[in-house]
Amino acid sequence: MGKEITGTVIEKAFHPPIGAPDKYWCYLVVETESGERVSVRLHQKIHDKITIADKIRFSMPWRKNKRVLDVQVIGRAQTE
Repeated sequence: MGKEITGTVIEKAFHPPIGAPDKYWCYLVVETESGERVSVRLHQKIHDKITIADKIRFSMPWRKNKRVLDVQVIGRAQTE
């Protein structure tokens, strides 16, 4: 496993290449506790359970072309 990261979700996105199914190209943009922004690729099942402003923890994969396998939501976004 790679480095463990904790941060807040600031964007959810889909960027599939032409002809590729969406479920394989889901992304989160996360602002880490140190202020750095990282984009992580993950499966649609995980992507659908997370909302913008959630605080999450995950391990970065060793290779950039791999997806994040598990994300822990450690703080839910406040809804009005």
